[in-house]
Amino acid sequence: VQNMLMIVFDSTRKPFPKLFDFGTFQIGNITITGSQISMFVIALVFLLLLTFIVNYTKIGLAMRASRENPKAANLMGIDVRRVVTFTFFLSGMCAAVAGVLVAGYYQMVYPTMGVDAGLKGFAAAVLGGIGVLYGSVVGGVVIGIAECIATAFIGGNFRSATAYLILFLVLLIKPSGLFGKNDVDKV
Repeated sequence: VQNMLMIVFDSTRKPFPKLFDFGTFQIGNITITGSQISMFVIALVFLLLLTFIVNYTKIGLAMRASRENPKAANLMGIDVRRVVTFTFFLSGMCAAVAGVLVAGYYQMVYPTMGVDAGLKGFAAAVLGGIGVLYGSVVGGVVIGIAECIATAFIGGNFRSATAYLILFLVLLIKPSGLFGKNDVDKV
């Protein structure tokens, strides 16, 4: 689908309007833009909304049951395919909002702009623990700080490699992540 869209709409970078341009704020030596604050607030709202949906709604209970044991969930009357469809819809909606925010921040859009962010997001989710929402946030912060440190000491060429190195080490040392459960069935 991505390649077909690149053929139809071209693969060059296109301009995108700047969103949430409220100027800049100075806190000591740190400059924060209105776009960064807006992105943080929107991400926080989405995190709280997803946490509420997953932990306190009927569909969230169905999502958790389907994740733990799809066959048992189906036997209990949960339409697992509908739950999976809803989950993909919800994740697609979150990805669309994130794509708009990132495109507005960098003021450009192109077909492969989400690949690197998606891979780093996956690395953050694995680091924090798959299925643990707050773990993904912690994983993202750890990866972001590690990338900044790597850029400062090693150089910008190894920035993305830092996230993948962390992913590799986590999968070797603690595959369940920082906050994940070790629930391996031993037969």
